[in-house]
Amino acid sequence: MDDFSHAIFYAALVVAGAGCYAPTPACSEGPEKRELRYGTADLEATPNGGFRIARLGTFSSCEALCASEMGVERVHHCAPPELRPLYKTADAEVDEWVVACDVDAVHCHDPTILAPPSFGSGRRPEGFTPRGRRAGAGGWLAASAALEAASVPAFERLARELRRHGAPRALVRAAHRAQNDETRHARVMGALAARYGVPATIPHVPRLPVRGREELAVENAREGCVGETLAAIVAHFQALHARDPRVRAAMRRIAQDETRHALLSHQVDAWAGSARAAAAKEAALAALEPGDIAAASRDEAAALGLPTRLEAARLIAAARALVWS
Repeated sequence: MDDFSHAIFYAALVVAGAGCYAPTPACSEGPEKRELRYGTADLEATPNGGFRIARLGTFSSCEALCASEMGVERVHHCAPPELRPLYKTADAEVDEWVVACDVDAVHCHDPTILAPPSFGSGRRPEGFTPRGRRAGAGGWLAASAALEAASVPAFERLARELRRHGAPRALVRAAHRAQNDETRHARVMGALAARYGVPATIPHVPRLPVRGREELAVENAREGCVGETLAAIVAHFQALHARDPRVRAAMRRIAQDETRHALLSHQVDAWAGSARAAAAKEAALAALEPGDIAAASRDEAAALGLPTRLEAARLIAAARALVWS
């Protein structure tokens, strides 16, 4: 991991340590019943009586799995994985594995989770405006799938422009790789949204023309240097905090990809940057608001690991420091 990637990860880690799961006056410890859910293909038994969970690792017992959950202080009781019906269609029944945990965990009662997120982070193509979203975790995931899908043509255009203006081939290849990453992200977030009962609508973005180097630099400063740096920090934060194990696993991979995208943006800025790009970067940083990335409800904060408004303000401060360092 390079220095920039380390900086993004530790920015999220420091805020996580200073936020909901630290012993602050807004948090208290108490009993809690949790049900951890996994797809039938994601959990398999191991010879020693434990089990292996895709993307999470191997656990010797249900107690070990429950203890690994964010905020858990101690495990009183747990039940081994049980197969339960998830949903039924006319043609088939889909099951899932459920592990029930009785634990003592840290509870947070932050009253500042108020404003809905405006999905201001990430690379958006020119002319794209995110639609309003449905409430709840499924609504957030569906809107995120749409934003990830919209990033695909944004990176495709960036690759064309970099090639046209004679950028180093490594930057062109990185832009194409980011395009493929965003395709995968949209698919993953759409599948998670469907699991919460909300279908994702993929936006149609027309093929956009190649711009001049100056216009490329200005958009890259705003959408890349600022938007993607913040998106990477938030993704790492969600990978640390999301209670839904599927969301947590997805965000671990997405956080790594978004960190590379942010690094690409800063490399493009170093190659094509200008006074106008620097001004655009400063304006975008000044316009960031906690409501852009904060959870709209406690359920969203818990399931998706989204920050509270206080944590969001800290994440934005970390992004500002990173962009200008």
